[in-house]
Amino acid sequence: MLILLFKCIRNIGPKYLRDFFSIRETSYNLRGNGVNLCVPKFNLNFMRNSFTYKCGQLWNKLPEDVKLADNVNIFKSKFDSAVTFKFYIYIFLKLLIFYSCVHRFRLHI
Repeated sequence: MLILLFKCIRNIGPKYLRDFFSIRETSYNLRGNGVNLCVPKFNLNFMRNSFTYKCGQLWNKLPEDVKLADNVNIFKSKFDSAVTFKFYIYIFLKLLIFYSCVHRFRLHI
């Protein structure tokens, strides 16, 4: 999921997904300026399980050097070295919740 997002940010991912994400821009000189995504704000829990919201949250929690990788292979290696076991568990639980909600939604249609 994050590899696909990395490709979208670098304009090598699918066009239909690139339009869902935008870089947070600010006039202030902040740490991480230009590498964080705008995460949409939703009042409904259902929308908080959307691809755009989950990807934005996970992306913004990545270390800055991982987000600034030059290509996909470097991104993968930096991601693997920077991510701790705790972060893997966090991602796994978030994806588990996301896919269980998607599965439940498909069954009710």
